[in-house]
Formats: sequence, structure tokens, C-alpha cells
Amino acid sequence: MASATSMDELLETPQATTSAGDTVASLSVHQRQEMISQFVEDFHADVYRFSYRLTGDENWAEDTVQNTFLRAFERLEQLKDVGKARSWLLAIARTTFLGELRKRKSWVFTDTELDGSEVMALEVESTVDVGRLQKALMEMPEQFRLVVVMHYLEQESYRSIAEQLSIPIGTVMSRLSRAKKMLKAKLMAISNQNDGWTEKE
Repeated sequence: MASATSMDELLETPQATTSAGDTVASLSVHQRQEMISQFVEDFHADVYRFSYRLTGDENWAEDTVQNTFLRAFERLEQLKDVGKARSWLLAIARTTFLGELRKRKSWVFTDTELDGSEVMALEVESTVDVGRLQKALMEMPEQFRLVVVMHYLEQESYRSIAEQLSIPIGTVMSRLSRAKKMLKAKLMAISNQNDGWTEKE
């Protein structure tokens, strides 16, 4: 994580004002580049993991990461609280993903696996094949997949998700409840489908 001191030093400019957004806007191009470089160092892994869970494709995820940091640089003055940079970057990554999703007609699925802790967090059978779990996530509508990834895999609170998606907390809870049922149903369908293939073989 970036140290508070390093960020404070970047924000200590003669033009600094009481607004964090105005303070960031007053930074020189070089200072803005330094701040984004610090963000890349601190949060690249988090943004990539988040992007991969949404896309299921390594190349798409990496493109999302690159576009996220580019847009962050272009919109740096929108960051009102440097301490919330991670959440801000994930929000940009989410928007970037959704924009690209609208342009694509089909999903590309790869077999990169979720780890054991993520399987447990989703409260599904610990013996479930993690490849099937990732595939089930990819088949869910994006509004449900988003809340699952944000809450169970990125450990965002209900309130944080509600603020980032601009929806009521009750809607977040409702979507999570429906998403868990949907996920379990899809896992069962995928399992039955695979078992059917095995029997035919």
C-alpha cells in the first residue's frame, strides 16, 4: 500500500485547497504521473484479479487493467480521497469492463482457477471443481456476477458496493441472495452436463 507520507508529499503544493479533488487537479503533469505510478505499484495485482474475475480471460483482463490506469490518469481530479484509491480504481475497472462487454457478443472462458479461499467465501461445496465454479460465474448476468465478485471475492461491504453501483443497500443484499441461488443452480447444471458427457464416453 502507498504510504500516507508519500501521497501527502505529492499533495503538498502551493495551490493546495481544502478540497482533495481540487488539490489533485492542481498537481503538475509530472506529479500526476508519479501518483499513477504509485497506484500501479500498489494496486496492479488487485485491479488485475478483479478484472479477471469479471472477464474470465487473461488478455481481456490485462487490457482492462491498462485502460483502467490510463483513465485514472485522465480523471485523477475525480479522486476525492487518496485513501480510497483502491476502491476508485476498481470502480473504473468495472466501468471499463462493462463498456467492453457491450461491444462483445460472446464470452471467452479460460481455465484459470479460483483459489480455495474464494471457493469457501462463496459458500458452495468445498469439493466443487474450481474450473466449474469460474465457468458458472461467467454464465451469470453481469449485475449478479458483479456483486458476487465485489462482496465475496474482493470483500467489499454492502455499503461500499451500494455506493459504487449507485443502488440501495437492500438491492445489493437482494442481488447477492439471488446470485448465490443462481450460482448453485448453474453449478448443478454444469455438473449434470459434464456427468452426461462422461456417461456417453
